[in-house]
Amino acid sequence: MIKELVIAEDVAEEGKVMHHCVATYIDLVAKDPEKRAIVFLRRRNPSVSSWSSVAWLPALTIEIFGGKVVQVRGKFNRNPENLEFEFLKNWILVADLEFSDSVKNCYEQVTGKKFKVTEAERKELCAV
Repeated sequence: MIKELVIAEDVAEEGKVMHHCVATYIDLVAKDPEKRAIVFLRRRNPSVSSWSSVAWLPALTIEIFGGKVVQVRGKFNRNPENLEFEFLKNWILVADLEFSDSVKNCYEQVTGKKFKVTEAERKELCAV
């Protein structure tokens, strides 16, 4: 699940749960909400059978600025894992976003693959 954080208290809570500095971005998002957003990625908790909020575990916090994913951090500022990056790659195509150069570099370090989007991938994902 990906959800935008729009309430300052939710952004602050995300920082506490994830043990990183996302709360320092509250004022930046408030100043320019049309260009900057903070979203979070949650992973399904396999031990919970319901679809309530407890069924989702924190995975990543994502900063978007000017149509680009400019920062992605997990708990304690860890980089995304390979599978998370592959999910994000698909998500940015569907959401009509891009990775910044620094996020592309991180993708390449984590996955061991050059970041590229083929026309076939774009058509397949965006046809939905």
